[in-house]
Amino acid sequence: MNPPPKQTAFPTLELGETYNTRISSLRTTLGRAGIALRVAGHDAAFATADCEETTPRQAFGGCARCELAGERTAMDGALIEATTRAFARYPTDVLAASKIGHVAVCREIVYAKAQQIEHPAGLADVHGHGLLLSVKYFLDRTYHGSGDFTVDDIAHHEVFHLLEHELMRGEMYDDPEWSLHNPMGFEYAESMKTEARRAGFVNSYAMTAPTEDKASVYEFLMAHADELCELAKTDEALRIKTRIIWRRVRMAVGTDSFLRTAAPCVDWLDG
Repeated sequence: MNPPPKQTAFPTLELGETYNTRISSLRTTLGRAGIALRVAGHDAAFATADCEETTPRQAFGGCARCELAGERTAMDGALIEATTRAFARYPTDVLAASKIGHVAVCREIVYAKAQQIEHPAGLADVHGHGLLLSVKYFLDRTYHGSGDFTVDDIAHHEVFHLLEHELMRGEMYDDPEWSLHNPMGFEYAESMKTEARRAGFVNSYAMTAPTEDKASVYEFLMAHADELCELAKTDEALRIKTRIIWRRVRMAVGTDSFLRTAAPCVDWLDG
């Protein structure tokens, strides 16, 4: 996931004794699905699995380095609580199906390629079974769960990438059903993220790649359902894309209960 728009800075917040209890809660929530939590401590940083490959594999961003966040990182404790709530929304079986081995809370994520100057807000390390969350864009400010960009956006977006890689890989990079519902002549491109959102897409970032388009629709289902439903009232292509994501996730994990809880406004499904 690409970085969000710039945020207004606030004074550094002191976490004090609340850090350990909040981190413990996050660790427990992830642990129910056998997912390890990585924060600053024994290790200060680590590299994604693709950094170990001599032959590049198709992945999200490739080799990247995570500088782990910890007690001394200037982040609001509410950010940790929000991260816990985001993962708590998933049934244990769904998290287990994603094959996430670890969630890393990174102070910053940096791609190894010199030309990739943007530091992503999140990253799915599909070959290392890791989900990386960057707190870079929430530092030194009060965390607002109702803000324009939240940790929910990152977590759900990257969860979908991992679910698709594990359970829907056949349609991951070659997806005629999905492309059929794009505007005539449309082509995904990295440059699209600077353009205005077009019909059929939830935001500009969704127009950069089909994998990002699908993950963004899922992100809106889980984190911005009301906004998604409002857009879909006049956007038939977006209604169809939402239906496709819902159906595929339900078939892949065997339940849609968590989707129904997150997006009760979605009422145009087929059965």
